[in-house]
Amino acid sequence: MNNPHHFSRFAQPVLRNFRGSLIAEFGPALFLLIFCFVIPLLDLGMLPIRYGLTYAAATNAVSKLALANKASDANRMLQTDTWWTSFLGKCGIDVEQKQLAMVVINKKGSGQVFATDQPGSIPSALLPDGPDGPGAYILRLSIKADISPLLVMSGRGIPGLTSPVPITLQTSSVWENLGRDPDTTEYYLNE
Repeated sequence: MNNPHHFSRFAQPVLRNFRGSLIAEFGPALFLLIFCFVIPLLDLGMLPIRYGLTYAAATNAVSKLALANKASDANRMLQTDTWWTSFLGKCGIDVEQKQLAMVVINKKGSGQVFATDQPGSIPSALLPDGPDGPGAYILRLSIKADISPLLVMSGRGIPGLTSPVPITLQTSSVWENLGRDPDTTEYYLNE
């Protein structure tokens, strides 16, 4: 009677069927799959798309600003024309800072940067009729922005997953108006 395979008439072996166990494990596995892999991949996958939107909107804006009559008008338009920053805000991109600068590259090829909010700051030697001119006159837009993740989750501040990713980018366009103001005889790019 010490045989383990010997069963009495009343003690029947219980044979288990494991066919239903997969259903019980599927729910927690699906939960982990969605919250640990799918949502973070969606968040990280949206970052390059939103970065591209930011770059395209900033490039479009600086192209329009380079067509302004005066450099001071371009700076004023940057502050008042907010269509592109409001568009980016609707797309989850918060533009915190924007700044224009005039980049002047003389005939010798050395670049010098001047802020457009200071009228008359470009030296006369670098203007189109100066000894180092005419050069290349480029309007550069620098922005700092925060790109929010697609799905905001609570938790520690992990950029791209639970907190915005800060970016800084620059884009530029050639300044179009190299003429002089007939009233002041000053170049438009220096007014």
